[in-house]
Amino acid sequence: MNPVEILDYFSFLADLQEEERDRYLPLCSAAADDLSLQLRRPPKNDTEQRQLNRAAACLAFSRYCAIQNCVEGEESFQAGDIRVTHGGSHLAQDGYQIWREARCSVSPLLKDGEFSFSQVRV
Repeated sequence: MNPVEILDYFSFLADLQEEERDRYLPLCSAAADDLSLQLRRPPKNDTEQRQLNRAAACLAFSRYCAIQNCVEGEESFQAGDIRVTHGGSHLAQDGYQIWREARCSVSPLLKDGEFSFSQVRV
């Protein structure tokens, strides 16, 4: 996988400034490593390779969103007897949805670890 391409796409998704990019290289590298372990077969052409790089960036972005959601936490304020609480954003859910869609685009390249046949005895 191409770490520069992964970092470029991740930076686009996370709306990072140029000076912030390098900070997230380890996150992108870890996502690429994790995705590499799931490969059923190597990419056949440049198109599949680019799709795999984008999927790694989306996986990194999903993890970034989960971390950001934890850091932001819950915000609240009180005015008299009324308390308003905002339980964070849907950032983690949105990031995960982006990862799921990207995973679907490269599913022919990946092992399916979420499916199994099992037997039930009566």
